Amino acid sequence: MAIDEGEGIRVQPVRKRGRRLTVMGLLVLVALVAVAMVTYRNRVSKAEERLTLLARYERTSPVADGAIGAKEYGPPVTITWTEDNSLAAFQPYLLDPTKSPVPGDLTTAPVAVDATKSKTPADLSLLAYAAYTDTSLFLAFRVRDQFVDAEEKDRERPEYNDGVEVFIDGDREPNDFVSGPPISGVGVNGDKEGFQLLVNAAGHKLSPTRDFTSEDWRASAGRTADGYVIEMEIPLTLIDTKDGPPFAPAGPGSLLHLGFAVTDNDVEVSRQMSYAYLRTSKRTSSPFRGGERAWGFGIELKPKRSLLSW
Repeated sequence: MAIDEGEGIRVQPVRKRGRRLTVMGLLVLVALVAVAMVTYRNRVSKAEERLTLLARYERTSPVADGAIGAKEYGPPVTITWTEDNSLAAFQPYLLDPTKSPVPGDLTTAPVAVDATKSKTPADLSLLAYAAYTDTSLFLAFRVRDQFVDAEEKDRERPEYNDGVEVFIDGDREPNDFVSGPPISGVGVNGDKEGFQLLVNAAGHKLSPTRDFTSEDWRASAGRTADGYVIEMEIPLTLIDTKDGPPFAPAGPGSLLHLGFAVTDNDVEVSRQMSYAYLRTSKRTSSPFRGGERAWGFGIELKPKRSLLSW
């Protein structure tokens, strides 16, 4: 069919409009790509700024038996307390037992050696592992320690032996765990949204929370040639990822805030000689005394499947 001059005139504006829409579409696309790149860069930057344990999903459950199996966990994260590690810190008041608010046997605690500034990796370092199943989060720690204090007489005060403390903030809101006096003076502190777990080298447990007791989670300890191993099994139903009701248990994709601390005694003594912990650049307090705001690291429960894995 022939198109006359009038019809040609009517068609022309439509073509221009189409070009205008195409240009606008390109501008919008460029803007979206720019926003996506900035968002990705910020996320990567934040991830690089802090230590994050990646807990991979395991169909075959690890066993918290005090021995780390070859296929139970993914790659570990190495943590040291040397002077060149900006994340490493020590509780300074433990150097002088006469000034320490931590009660204990002060008569046998040596004070000549300053163990609150730096330790060689052979004297204190650890490999931290994580994994999870449909029902539980598993954490494991292989601690290198030249002297292991694991006395049965301190069963009722597990913080007096060498051991690992873990602090988990499920809802990532700092309103659950209230910092206060040393652990031995606290009966209850925290809840499922933010809590502390302690396991010492003798396998003794402590979890001073309002919502559950040490009977509700499992842990074991084992000795190695150069230190000890601690494994924890924490039911996902003990970790609440939502601030306030309703309860939302941890699961695939959950990101939990995390704090670490290690007691390292160099002789058999019923007190804490050296209390080492991880800190962020903005927080210097220990996880216990600083509360949830000092739990600046993370545990990420990797999704079971991800179309974006690359």
